Amino acid sequence: MHLYFQLIDLTVQGMQKFHTFISLLLLGRPLLYSVSNCNPFYSLLISFFFNHLLQSSQLPITRERVGGVEKAECNHCNKLLSAGAKAGTSHLKDHIQSCRKRICQDLRQTRLFGTQRNVNDSSDSLTLAPYEFCQEDGRKDLAEMIILHEYPISMVEHYGFRKYSKTLQPGFKVPCRTTTRKDIMKRYEDEKDNILALLRNVKSRISLTTDMWTASNQRKGYMAVTSHFIDNAWKLQSRIIRFLYVPAPHNAEVLADALKQCIQSWNLDLRLASITVDNCTTNDAMMNIIKDAFPYGSLLLDGEFLHMRCCAHILNLIVQDGLNAVEYDGVNRIRESVVFWTGSDKRVQKFEGVANQLASGYKRKLSLDCKIRWNSTYEMLCVAINYKEVFAVLSGREKLYNNPPTPEDWEKFGKICELLEVFAKLTLDFSASKTPTANIYFSKI
Repeated sequence: MHLYFQLIDLTVQGMQKFHTFISLLLLGRPLLYSVSNCNPFYSLLISFFFNHLLQSSQLPITRERVGGVEKAECNHCNKLLSAGAKAGTSHLKDHIQSCRKRICQDLRQTRLFGTQRNVNDSSDSLTLAPYEFCQEDGRKDLAEMIILHEYPISMVEHYGFRKYSKTLQPGFKVPCRTTTRKDIMKRYEDEKDNILALLRNVKSRISLTTDMWTASNQRKGYMAVTSHFIDNAWKLQSRIIRFLYVPAPHNAEVLADALKQCIQSWNLDLRLASITVDNCTTNDAMMNIIKDAFPYGSLLLDGEFLHMRCCAHILNLIVQDGLNAVEYDGVNRIRESVVFWTGSDKRVQKFEGVANQLASGYKRKLSLDCKIRWNSTYEMLCVAINYKEVFAVLSGREKLYNNPPTPEDWEKFGKICELLEVFAKLTLDFSASKTPTANIYFSKI
């Protein structure tokens, strides 16, 4: 049954009708109401009804006359506020929200939560707050977790994961893999829109870095493109704008076409500052093609500084040439020794047993290098030099270990490591990602 109220009078009878209206709605009765020619004070009561009365057992404001002037008295702290026809209601709403004596009775269930400054913080503080479960927020966090940790999408259909989710929140309905895939793609589109908006508002030009990467398990080539710019707050920003599969052959024409499509899809044709690539002939040819693809006059100094060569890659080539100039057999003997003593659990245990006696103060484990990365070779040599006595002892105990490094190898590479330490520190200066680096490494070069 519907009850219709029309608040047009300021009489006691009208106020009783208003209280009846509130009482019936609180009891769950469906009501219809309208307000015409209503005093602002009653307008305030009605506007507060949905925001305040459902959480409180009494009216927040009472009207009364003080010295012949209409005032509004807070029923919580008894503070008097102006309540005339021209006083408005904003100050009354602000007071209700900020009144320290008002007790907020939230109809939602309150629970004791542990709050943390960030998710990696081990310390937390307990607070009592209303809890409201949201299925959509749970799905967003699930998609983010899969993206961040590279989990398989099929995990959402695993029995153990569904049981665990049901224990944490019985109301959460774990989506299927198809829905999860759509949530992930939606998150991708949202992040892309955010980056587009960010780049659109940037007033400076934008620099790009790009490189090819080959997946070891698929043997397929992928191109990564990263944008670098200074935002309006003068902070250095970096955003990956493309990661795409590039079919073979990886010649200059194919790479140039893939990079050009990426630049055009992000509308960066007229805003490029430079493109940094590795120092190789294929990239040189690619940059010549890219340079001719942009409108005349859109590049700085007609594209003179469009092609930038990666300083870290040049440094890598310099050191690689230097390592190749020294005795190559010595590096191979150390590399083979590392491979031998990390080849099985039994050998690792035997090596660690001798190392605990002869080099007890050194705890770093042996690491194998990547031949095309000189800094990994430097790390391998630095660790192995500290175990030179261990290698010598084990060469007399293990028959299969028949090609240990010689004393001359250890002496030579000890001096080489001292020289490479300078390049290692310089590489770290090159690799800084949150601050400009040219002012750091130019003085060392």
